[in-house]
Amino acid sequence: MDAISTFSLSEDLINRDLRERILVSVGSYVSDYYVSFSGGRIFVDLNLHVKALGNLSAKYMLEVLDFRFDKESHFIKVSYQEDIKTRGGPMQGIILKAAGFTGGTFLQKALSITNPPGVWADGKSCSLNLEQLFNLKKGILSDLEAHYLDSRNGLLQFSFFISTLPFSQ
Repeated sequence: MDAISTFSLSEDLINRDLRERILVSVGSYVSDYYVSFSGGRIFVDLNLHVKALGNLSAKYMLEVLDFRFDKESHFIKVSYQEDIKTRGGPMQGIILKAAGFTGGTFLQKALSITNPPGVWADGKSCSLNLEQLFNLKKGILSDLEAHYLDSRNGLLQFSFFISTLPFSQ
């Protein structure tokens, strides 16, 4: 009999316990963040510093459209809505409006500048190929199959199965 379990990531784990590790991994553009899980959506608030634009507040509402994490692929696709505001004075607001983001969103523009491997966005959705971002072909992660369940009440929830565990035969 196969053993399927559930796994939950809490807002506290991401916002407090992993804070330093996450901030180091996102580089100098993100100075602070807050993530919450509510009503089937993931909310991300970012404090950004962009040289040409100054300090910005970026708020994202994400909804998982596709989540594949198995031996064949490691892929996430989310729909997103963004709200970008200046954290500076009126002149910074004028510069932000002048930047205009014609032909795309701030996320699209940021991705075109930074060009991270395995991340794509259009005006409404963002896709991540986790294999291009992380080494998932070695160790226990190569045998993990996970399915997105929900994001609410402060928890991001998954079901999972690990095929190499002795009791999974």
